[in-house]
Amino acid sequence: MRKIVTLFLMLTVFLGSAQAWKPTKGEAKKITKGFISAVMSGDLKKSLDYFAYEYVREQHDGFLEGRTEQFVMEFIGGVPITKEGKQLDFVTPTLQNIASIKIKDVVIIGEEMYSVIEVKLKDGSKYSTDLNIVTVDGEMLRFWGAVG
Repeated sequence: MRKIVTLFLMLTVFLGSAQAWKPTKGEAKKITKGFISAVMSGDLKKSLDYFAYEYVREQHDGFLEGRTEQFVMEFIGGVPITKEGKQLDFVTPTLQNIASIKIKDVVIIGEEMYSVIEVKLKDGSKYSTDLNIVTVDGEMLRFWGAVG
């Protein structure tokens, strides 16, 4: 009987530790803060560390042929609203015209996770955009966007 109880306890511990890792909003905020810090410091090469490797390989290295600023700025592009409340056309900002970026929220819907950021431009307009977050290798969060 003791062997059966021991086996049952070992199996319970194993199955409990084998469950899939569930990322938290705090972990999503941490990766987003790191990404924002890299972008705002102008270290766009460092910002690539926050993207899923496959996404960088396909989109940055392949489709965009290594154009890092274009890759990052298109990823954080959006539709600005002026101080007067007028909606403008979609913009891909430049590093030079971004005044600030801040996290507004982290949203988890089922298996999907997004960081909602607000980008304020130097002309006073601002916009919010969702950054898609995926789990890579079952244990780390990275950004992923449109491909092609």
